[in-house]
Amino acid sequence: MAEKEKKYNLKSYIESAYKKLKSYSYYDNKNIFLKNRIVDFENNKKNNLETYTNFIENKFKSLEEFILNNKNIDFKFIHSWILKENDLQEQGTFTIRTVPKSIRSYDEEYYKIISNFEDNDSKAKVDKLMYYLDIDIMSQIIGTLWVMMIGKDLEEEYIDYVAGNLLEQDMDKNNLKLFKPYYLSYERWRDDAINIIENRLKNGNRSTMLSLDIKEYYYSINLDIEYYKKKIIKKYKIRKFLDNNISENDIEKLDEFKVFKYINDYVFNVIRAYSKAMNLRKINNERNGFRNILPIGFLPSSILSNLYLSDFDKSVNKILSPLYYKRYVDDILIVLNTDYKKQEKFKNEDILNKKFYENELFEIGVLVNNSLENNKTLSKINRKKEKDKTEIIVLNSIDNFMNFIKKIDRDDIELKKNILNILKKYIIRDKFENDEFKSWKKTNPIEKKCNIEEVEKNLKYINEKLIIKSSKFKKIYLLKEYIKNKESYLVIQDEKVRIYDFSSSGSKALIENFKKEIAKNSSVFKFLPQKDEVLNNFDSEVYKLEYKDSINKLSSISEFKINRYNLSKFLARIIYSDKLENADYINDVNEKISWIFEGKYAVEFFFLWNKVFNYYLMNNRYDLIKKIFCKIYKSIENLELELDEFTINIARFETTNKLKRKINLKLEDKSLFKLELLKLNLKIDLRSYLKFVLAMNYALDDNIFINDIKNSKISNKFNNNDIIKKLLGEMLGNKYEEIFNLDNLHDLKEYIRISNMLDHSLVKSPLMNYYYLSYKDCYPKELKTINVNFVNYIVSKPEILTNRSTCFFNNLNYENSIIKTKNNCKNNHICIKSKSCNMKIDSFTAKYNPRFVHMHECILNSIHSIIAEGKIINKGEEIKNAIKLFKILNTENKKYENENFHENYSNDVYSDINNILDSSKEHKLKQKFLETHFKYFDFDDYLFVAKERVINYLEYAKYEKKDKLKIGIINMKINNEDLESSFKKVPNIKSKRLEKISALLNTAVKNGAELIVFPEVSIPVEWLGAVADFARRHEVLIVCGLEHIIYDNKLCCNYIATILPDKYKDYTFAAIKLRLKNHYSPKEKEWVKGYGWELPKENESWKKEYDLFRWKGIDFSTFSCFELANIKDRALFTSFVDLLIGSVHNRDVNYYSNVMESLARDVHCYFVHVNDSVFGDNRIIQPSSTNNKNILQVSGGINDVVLVGEIDIKKLREFQIKNYNLQINDKSFKPVPPEYKHNNVKIRSNLPL
Repeated sequence: MAEKEKKYNLKSYIESAYKKLKSYSYYDNKNIFLKNRIVDFENNKKNNLETYTNFIENKFKSLEEFILNNKNIDFKFIHSWILKENDLQEQGTFTIRTVPKSIRSYDEEYYKIISNFEDNDSKAKVDKLMYYLDIDIMSQIIGTLWVMMIGKDLEEEYIDYVAGNLLEQDMDKNNLKLFKPYYLSYERWRDDAINIIENRLKNGNRSTMLSLDIKEYYYSINLDIEYYKKKIIKKYKIRKFLDNNISENDIEKLDEFKVFKYINDYVFNVIRAYSKAMNLRKINNERNGFRNILPIGFLPSSILSNLYLSDFDKSVNKILSPLYYKRYVDDILIVLNTDYKKQEKFKNEDILNKKFYENELFEIGVLVNNSLENNKTLSKINRKKEKDKTEIIVLNSIDNFMNFIKKIDRDDIELKKNILNILKKYIIRDKFENDEFKSWKKTNPIEKKCNIEEVEKNLKYINEKLIIKSSKFKKIYLLKEYIKNKESYLVIQDEKVRIYDFSSSGSKALIENFKKEIAKNSSVFKFLPQKDEVLNNFDSEVYKLEYKDSINKLSSISEFKINRYNLSKFLARIIYSDKLENADYINDVNEKISWIFEGKYAVEFFFLWNKVFNYYLMNNRYDLIKKIFCKIYKSIENLELELDEFTINIARFETTNKLKRKINLKLEDKSLFKLELLKLNLKIDLRSYLKFVLAMNYALDDNIFINDIKNSKISNKFNNNDIIKKLLGEMLGNKYEEIFNLDNLHDLKEYIRISNMLDHSLVKSPLMNYYYLSYKDCYPKELKTINVNFVNYIVSKPEILTNRSTCFFNNLNYENSIIKTKNNCKNNHICIKSKSCNMKIDSFTAKYNPRFVHMHECILNSIHSIIAEGKIINKGEEIKNAIKLFKILNTENKKYENENFHENYSNDVYSDINNILDSSKEHKLKQKFLETHFKYFDFDDYLFVAKERVINYLEYAKYEKKDKLKIGIINMKINNEDLESSFKKVPNIKSKRLEKISALLNTAVKNGAELIVFPEVSIPVEWLGAVADFARRHEVLIVCGLEHIIYDNKLCCNYIATILPDKYKDYTFAAIKLRLKNHYSPKEKEWVKGYGWELPKENESWKKEYDLFRWKGIDFSTFSCFELANIKDRALFTSFVDLLIGSVHNRDVNYYSNVMESLARDVHCYFVHVNDSVFGDNRIIQPSSTNNKNILQVSGGINDVVLVGEIDIKKLREFQIKNYNLQINDKSFKPVPPEYKHNNVKIRSNLPL
């Protein structure tokens, strides 16, 4: 029984590890190959909804048995260019993917012509490479299990010194968490250093910051596998001992220990197999085996790479006692106290030599380029023996120093002069001659004319003074203890070292600019993109002019290049803004992006291929997607490989005569053959990358190829895969016909959708992609081609899956179509009975969801579903339904059920509180309600006895209390054209309007607003998600009137939205509450009827309702325009609120002005009134004297603005709890009205009665 339980537990851990791996891959935008492997792993090729979960769980069971039976595995390396479709599904099979790390123009070194265009035929010359391990998913799962089981224990050894690749604190098997997000860790790493320096400057201190990075770190390691295996097993035993207080022998008997030992061995076997395939020799070209390095793309490497440098971390901190030391993998930031220098300036080498070299942390050495001829094409490279490559000479002995001297060429005059100048005091004068430069290598003047003993004795001094400016040599620093103890050269290039010196007596500009740039980049994705601003800044941000002299001189321009970071940032922002609007052709931007991805840039920016396709997809430019694809494909085929002369680590994949014959190359030189093989692999891997990126975009929108498939004359002979392949092949031309490989693109698109590994952020209707498997299962055969468009709302075409609120199978308007259609849906009889389709999120999609789904997404999905069913949203049903969906989609629900997880995320949502006390059906809800502060209220108050109205109570952010609140009121014009468009069911969601909304929201937050109020009918429902996400990110409360939503059953609904941000632990979420307008104005009713729509009518399922909110301890309610005219309704909340909000669109300003002034006095609360700026009288009013009542007031204006005012909640409440005799003497506010319930204010303030 115990053994079975262990097996079951292992399987659950395997399942959890896979989910974490999938989630990690979903968020990792660099390793496309792992995404591809995930998609393949979940593809069962049977296309049957029922088989997906069983299929993947059988794999987990197989892996469980594999581990428990201690099975050995023979790892098999396959070159990517001979890789077959199913090769990487076999456990232990792997390839190594090659991608460019850096590129320079093919003729850049010969021609210094500054040009504003790139030749279509310009070739990308790749000079640095990155290698990714691409291995079967079973092996990746084992690697993830290893991280889960031992990662936190190993992290203890380096956590004080490391900022990158750290594990989440609450990582466990019931959630998707693994590593902390890159951007958060990186920002903190950098910001902490800057903050220390800034604080010291304020205190009059001097600080120096060093930025160091280790060259080719992952490939420079020499991992002692046996040592680390034993170390990790020992660490595991110690943890087990501390947790269970059992002996070592008993630990070794545990099934869990046996499992971990197997997993630990497996991980290091993967590392050994990868290292053997890479075949990087040990230091000094030793032929006795290869170095064990760390594979990028394998999760244990993230832990081991940090652990490997932990000795260096500790040494630096022990010897130097820095003010700050943190490492982001191989990038190191150090802040030193340099008060001792006072005003004296120092050079780079002063710090490096004095602090690191003389303290035995570094050794000094040189990189030697042994190639006699540089900068030739691959076919013209001087053919040297395979042993010749970049060499490292550590200048830690006289022999090594003399070896370096011997390698200096006779024409390297400057270097020789520098060396002789350093050594002049050691030259024996009677042997001095003037011919020391003539035959340097033969006569070696250093060896013959210097006192070698003195040179050896002063070698440290000589190394410190050594300055190298040479094409053959580079001065480097090496981590000393790793040379001796680990036999690895960890190189820090002298030229890459950055030192920043900050003195309190100097200018503050450097630190201020640091901070400004950091703040600018940190906030760029927090605010809504203002599209005009993004577009206008394209040229200045993306294109970078380098000057060597005056900016006004053309002759001073030294370089014109593209800023890759700003290009990436631009694409991300423009894609996000396009997500929120309908397609507008932006020809200027289209042209600029198209130009950038010409020639060599098409390869250089390979990591942006996906974003470029995204951009064109959002704008429906399917023609440009195909065009850019062809440009990139051609650029891949035209690339050249000429590795940088100072590359230390070049993969030396195994080659055989059979391989040579397959490649059909007649290269006798072994090293040249291996370089040619690298180039071949590079092209193959970039093609695979490109194919998957195209498929990911195709998964978002069938329209990329839908017309090509429909119009194809060969559709009867070929399947969709062949049609697409033939189309793109013809676009490329005959030249590429033999090498073109785009098989199964249509199938790959389907597999991506099924695995849900497409980009969810681009799906316009929240969570629509989660319904795809169910949708596909129900889709009628007679409709033939499925057309899915996740990125745009397609109006009046319900057969296109695009939006939950117009879903073909969900919307009642199409129930007859569903019932009459004889399709293969197994639930057809249920659909007929319920008169609606039961298409739901299937269990497989929910269980293997790759990401954390936010609360506001679930609420929006719930809103769309309710609209699709033709129902009115009421009683907080959108939130209640969302809670259930949230728990289904997020694997954390099991863990948090015991922690009142439901309550924390829904907080308190009580519908119909004025009837809840009388209901026998709602006993549990009644009990919970009576645990709130409401139990102290008098239930005979008008709020509770007015049974004709439903009152909902919602509380959020309950653990934070605010005494004051800054309110931003949006003074904006509501265009009649926009109102008409919404009534026509074609809302205006174009960029110009979006630009206005984005700018207003951004401005409000920048000016400190904590509550933002928009007028009635100001926000299209299509943008509700973006506004809610903005509220979540900035933790700002938003109230806005939505444009009229026209249901497919002709119901016309006017909703007011209240968006309440809150936190649970470290997670920020937003609750969205919609409420239907209770009283449509006479004019509004005319519009509804005039366009042929229907007005909402009270019935059993819907009664008029109001909401009472509590947010951060502030009680408020909202009114939508004409509701304020109802004297009974506006009196509902007397003594129950601090604030009332009126979101209106009404030209009767005088009447409403009187209403709001009366309301503020009668209810005795603050009142916010936000109207169309054309009608005006937007203001924040308080129950004070005429001269003091307006905190803020604005009307009119041709430009939209935000004004921010502040209300004092604490001050108002302290006034209200007083009786009349004290209030009359306090001029802050007018006295409360008769029969005002002072005790209600005390209850809300948590004061004794």
